Amino acid sequence: MRVFDKIYKFLKLREDNLVINYNIKISNNTSGTLTINKELSQNFKLTKIKNANIRFGFTIAEVNINIDTHLESNEIILSKGVIKKLGLPTNCQYNIIVKDSEIIIGPFIGIYIGRYKNTVIQKLRFLDSYIQNYNQIKGVVFAFSLDSINKRNLTINGYFYNPNKDRWEEAVLPYPSSIFQRSTFNSEWREYFGALYGNKIFNYRPLNKWEVYDTLNQFPEVSEYLPPTSQYNDIKDLAEYMKQYKDIYLKPISGKKGLGIFNILKDDRKFYVKSRVDGENLEWPFENPDELLNFMHNKLEKGKYIIQKTIDIKFENKVMDFRIGMDKDQLGNWNNLMFVSRVSGENSIVSNRAISGGAIKPISEVLKNDYHMNDQQVEYYKDELVSLAESISNKLELTGYQMGKLAFDFVIDKDKKIWVIEINSRYPDDSLANKIGEKQTYYDIHHTNMLYAKKLGGFEVSANSVQLNFLNEDEQPEDSNQDRFKIFVAIPRKDKHEYENHVFKMLQRFGITGNVDYNEKLRKVEIDINGDSKTMEHFIESIKRGKTHSNKAVIGLKQCK
Repeated sequence: MRVFDKIYKFLKLREDNLVINYNIKISNNTSGTLTINKELSQNFKLTKIKNANIRFGFTIAEVNINIDTHLESNEIILSKGVIKKLGLPTNCQYNIIVKDSEIIIGPFIGIYIGRYKNTVIQKLRFLDSYIQNYNQIKGVVFAFSLDSINKRNLTINGYFYNPNKDRWEEAVLPYPSSIFQRSTFNSEWREYFGALYGNKIFNYRPLNKWEVYDTLNQFPEVSEYLPPTSQYNDIKDLAEYMKQYKDIYLKPISGKKGLGIFNILKDDRKFYVKSRVDGENLEWPFENPDELLNFMHNKLEKGKYIIQKTIDIKFENKVMDFRIGMDKDQLGNWNNLMFVSRVSGENSIVSNRAISGGAIKPISEVLKNDYHMNDQQVEYYKDELVSLAESISNKLELTGYQMGKLAFDFVIDKDKKIWVIEINSRYPDDSLANKIGEKQTYYDIHHTNMLYAKKLGGFEVSANSVQLNFLNEDEQPEDSNQDRFKIFVAIPRKDKHEYENHVFKMLQRFGITGNVDYNEKLRKVEIDINGDSKTMEHFIESIKRGKTHSNKAVIGLKQCK
C-alpha cells in the first residue's frame, strides 16, 4: 500500500471512530473494585457482569464491577489494590477493550533490544524514535534485555516511556502483550517466547538467504524473479556453478551489510576471486579452476553460504540496487515507506554504502540517469517494484512466517528485467531515506512498526476510540525523603562538553550534590545525584533541551534503592 492510500485510510478511520476520553480516579480501596457508569457498561456489554478480570500484559487482577448511575459520564474509578497488582504505570494514557468478558488495558508493547541491560541505555536515542507520535500509540512502550527477565515471576526490569515527563524510566513490569524484536533471540529464548506469545512477536523468526530462496521458489509467479541459486554444501557445488556461469556470487546465508561476499569471475585466460575487506576491494587471480577451488575451500563453511548466478547490473563499474521497505500498520496491511536506490563505490562488488563507500539516491534519479528511462517508464518500474514487494510479502506469509517488517533488494539488469537479490527480515536500516532528504520517513517507519505491534497485542483500530487517562498522579503527597537517582542523557556527542557545563550550573542552582561524567561505554552523559523527588523533577526539567529528535536530550531515569 502506497503512502497516499495509507493517509486516506487513516483519515477515514478517524472520521468513523470518534474518540471518547475517560478519566480514571484512583480509590484508596485495597480490594479489587472497578466502578463505571451505565453508558460505559452498555458500550462494553458489562451490564450483567458482576465480576471480571482486568488484564495488563501477562498480569490479571480480579475485580468486582460496580455500576454507578451518578458517576460523571467520563469517569472511571479503579481501586489502588488493582493498580498495584497489575503493575500498571499511572503516567501513561491507555486504550481499553473487552474480550470474552475480560477487560484489557493497553497497549503494552515490549521492544527487545539485546542481551544486556546496558544496551537499553545505549539505545535511548534510537528508542525515542519509536514514540514520536505517542498520542496515536498510547499505552506502555517498554524496552528490555534478556538479562533483566525474571521467568519465575513473569516480570522484566526495563525502561518504559513516560509521556507526561517525556523520558524513559526504569521499572519492573509484567511481561508485555506483544514484542517487537530489535535484536535476535537464540533458539532457546525464541522457543520460550514462542510458547508464550505465538504470533504476537513481531518478526518472530528472521529468514536467512537460503530459506528465502527455497520458500519463494515454490511460487511460479515469484520464481521467475529469482536468480539461479543453490546452497553451498560441498566444493563440488561451487565447481558445478563455475562450469555453468562465468560470473557468480557466494554470500553468507545469515550475513548482512555486504560482509563476507565473494565474486568469482572467469575470462578466456584466468579466474578471479573478488571481495571487500576492511574497506578495500581485493582481487586474487588464478591460472586454473583447481587452484581457485582449493583457495575457496578454506574460506567456505558447509551450509553457511549460497551460490548465486550474477545478474549483470554494473553501470560505469558501479553496482546499484533498489531498497524497497515494507511495513505493516495497525490494520495489518503492508505499506511501502522506504524507497531508495543504493549505488556502490567504483569497482565494488556490493552496493551497501557502509561497505562500498557508495551513495544513496532517489530511485527516479537512478532510473532516469543510469537506465535512461523516460518519465512513463520510471513510473512503471516504480509501481512494479512496490507491487512485487507487496506480492512477495504476502506469499511469505502463506508459508507460515509471521512478518511485519521486510526490506527488499531488487536489481534491474541491462535488459530491464527485475530480479530479487535479497529480502531482509533482520532489522533493515530505516535511516537510508535520510540521505536523500526524507528524514520524516525514518519516524514514519518506526511509528508504523509500533502501530502493528499494538495490533498484535489485541488493540485493533477500533480500540483507538476509547482512551483512559489517570487523574491522580500529580495529586499524591510529595516525597521529601532523600533518594539517589541516576540519570542517563543521550545528547549529540559534539554537544557533550557544553551540555555537561549546563548540568553543573543546574546542580548549583538547585543545591544538589552529585557527579556528572560522560560514560564512554554507554556513550551517555551520566548524572549520579541525591535529592527529594520534587527537587529532582525540577532539576530534570531544567536539563532538558531541544525539540526535535535530532537535537533533543533523551533522558533515562533510574531511582537507586
